[in-house]
Amino acid sequence: MTIDLVRMSLTPSGQAGAEQVGTLAVQVGISSAAFGDVQRSTELPAFDFAQLDQLEDFVTANVVDAASRERVAEAQAGMLQHGRQLFEATLGLWGQWPHQVEAARRNGRRIRIEIITSSGLVAAQPWEFLSDPATAAYLALDPRVSITRNPVRVGPMAQLSALNPIRILLVGSTPDDQGAIDVGGEFGMLVTELSGLGGAVEPHLLTPETRVCTFSDLEDALSDDGPWHVVHFSGHGGYDPQLAQGFLAFTDEAGRSDLVVASRLGATLASHPHLRLVILNACRGAMGVGRQVAHSVAGAIVHQGVPACVSMQFEVNDRAALPFAKAFHRGIVTHGDVEQATMDGRRAISEVPIERSGLLRSAEWVSVVLHLDAAGSVVIGGRGTDDDGIGASVTSTDRDAEPRVPASGDGRLRSAGWQTWELEYPTSLPVDDALERARRAVRACTDVRSESETPDGVELLIGGLFPGRWSAVQKITVSGVADGSGSIMSIVVAPNQTSLWDQGMHEQAAQRIAKYLNVST
Repeated sequence: MTIDLVRMSLTPSGQAGAEQVGTLAVQVGISSAAFGDVQRSTELPAFDFAQLDQLEDFVTANVVDAASRERVAEAQAGMLQHGRQLFEATLGLWGQWPHQVEAARRNGRRIRIEIITSSGLVAAQPWEFLSDPATAAYLALDPRVSITRNPVRVGPMAQLSALNPIRILLVGSTPDDQGAIDVGGEFGMLVTELSGLGGAVEPHLLTPETRVCTFSDLEDALSDDGPWHVVHFSGHGGYDPQLAQGFLAFTDEAGRSDLVVASRLGATLASHPHLRLVILNACRGAMGVGRQVAHSVAGAIVHQGVPACVSMQFEVNDRAALPFAKAFHRGIVTHGDVEQATMDGRRAISEVPIERSGLLRSAEWVSVVLHLDAAGSVVIGGRGTDDDGIGASVTSTDRDAEPRVPASGDGRLRSAGWQTWELEYPTSLPVDDALERARRAVRACTDVRSESETPDGVELLIGGLFPGRWSAVQKITVSGVADGSGSIMSIVVAPNQTSLWDQGMHEQAAQRIAKYLNVST
């Protein structure tokens, strides 16, 4: 399914004033290809660790009597109200949301709301609560809407071809000095569920004893075994304000906690070239309150180059973990789209009753956070065919998963000036078809923020934290000329007019595009 992207960039703009105690002043920029850009100053309700603790108590609460039912029902009403406040301070200011929804419905598209911020205070907001006052519904539970976090990737993007089978590494760690977690039961359920999906998935336990896993065990598996396409970690995690980083708790040789910080985890996981997705069933894997988003475990993993990470803001009870895992992994195998599978999993949790009447249902779906590389939906599976409408390589931007048209001769990658690289290659395709394929290659290999037609091709602006041309870090121009029975294509990668940062990124982007197009240089 094609995606209509709504980017929401948020940056703290100062301290709240005396009359606005309990709020956070931010600059919000909202960008939509169909309905334009807007920049506004706004106030978000403040959110900190104490409120996270209160929210976690509510999200995981059980209804055991009339008094607890009343407390949970009241908390659910407050949760909806907080989501309305977030909506009114952001999408409500924009004013185009109803038109965006109608356009998506009319054209059969999905809407992705992408939260972009480097501020841990902003990221701490439970954005999955966003709710439209006009419908009194949570956007994250709408089958046409997804909410993702984008911590701004710095590493190269993985090739997004579909995989068969998908190899999943199950990593469990519950040190003796931490609370007990039934990792063995969780992994037993996962292996049973995944083994029933027709051989499309291969689950592997990293260690026979799921309670004990050293970080060296993980490093060795990533270096020597594999390839691994998914790493699923179950255990303890958290955030240390003194270290200013999130962490996961592995075990040392004595069976006690070995806390591994986010930056080290991100670098280690991103070094495995086949890894597409990390799943963190660990408390607060998405949180970096008061610090940089990339200092959370999930943020660091995607920031360093893994295309996607699904993590939990809070602990998740077995009543929610089982339906989420079933829906998520079945979605990965059926349609292969991590974003859609996350949406499926959230809705599966939202259907779980927490009282006998069934009127109150689990709110644990809000725990699920998806950090997603900005370049598009991450495709790792899909067992359908074109005949049944579920293509193994279908993506949200209609990109080809593998190159099908080889170059008709060797290409050339050369320096074309200061921080500028040109990829030139011949192809048997006509000019128009070759231009379209080159455009798709750029979109598959980079983080395209906008594109516009030129007299002889297309110009694409790449990366940047905020909407608009000024924020882009790269400019890529694609052009071509007819040559006999085919054409000669030129792809020029250069810094944008306001960007001086390089560190080899422009040459690396050109090399990734060449590899995608199967061009020998």
